[in-house]
Amino acid sequence: MNEFNSDLLRLLRLHGFALTFYGGDALHAGVGAPTEQQTWRSALDGLAASISRDGAGKAQQAHELTATIESCLFDLNAVAPRAAGAAVASAISHATAKV
Repeated sequence: MNEFNSDLLRLLRLHGFALTFYGGDALHAGVGAPTEQQTWRSALDGLAASISRDGAGKAQQAHELTATIESCLFDLNAVAPRAAGAAVASAISHATAKV
């Protein structure tokens, strides 16, 4: 794991910012998006594949980035009650709480 990225994400969390997976069932429940059964792992694997596709050397960067994200990721699909995760996923999807 890239120590700089890890430290940076830890510092962001200290100041109230967090990486949040809002896809999967939470997004489907919030806005009807066709993301049922998608997990943070499948989404992270897709991100790594997209980064790695750009050429040599990118695979290592993709691995470091996804390892860092995984270490500090929050999953709205794990929020109880489910309606709360769906409400936040909907707000993110519609950018209703965007500054």
